[in-house]
Amino acid sequence: MTHDYYRPKYHMLPPSGWINDPNGFCFYRGEYHLYYQYYPYAPEPKKMYWGHSSSRDLVNWDYHGIALSPDTLYDNEGVFSGTAYVDGERLTAMYTGVMNTSEGKRQVQCIAHSNDGTNFEKYSGNPVMGSGYLPENSLAGEFRDPKIWKDGGLYYCLCVAIDEKGFGKLPL
Repeated sequence: MTHDYYRPKYHMLPPSGWINDPNGFCFYRGEYHLYYQYYPYAPEPKKMYWGHSSSRDLVNWDYHGIALSPDTLYDNEGVFSGTAYVDGERLTAMYTGVMNTSEGKRQVQCIAHSNDGTNFEKYSGNPVMGSGYLPENSLAGEFRDPKIWKDGGLYYCLCVAIDEKGFGKLPL
């Protein structure tokens, strides 16, 4: 195997573009799946996508391209950070959709499902969490990073919001 001097040997890296936060790292159907904030078209951040790579050993990675795209009204400015949850044979991704509104950018929480870890279908009821979940004095453009889990047959979600003074808050 030849190695490009400018690319890391033991770090997952897509073939091109800009990469940022890992999202939805999970073990699903015998492989590790890593989703990440990604702009595949330039080496700088623009509209965020979720990229996808998988590995059987956490050293050698297979690149699968784009998992989620900013292609709906509720995420037209970007598919931002989130998480993934494996529930039996189905993989559920929860992510922050960024949208433009007459009041400016707004962040909402959205869901997508996959039966193979690569192809996702966005939930028809998106967004599942909007500004109605924000704590008092929080900014609608600073509501992100959903983490989901299941306990006792119920799903739970924890997100962060930023208030007008720049302090983080947890919606309850």
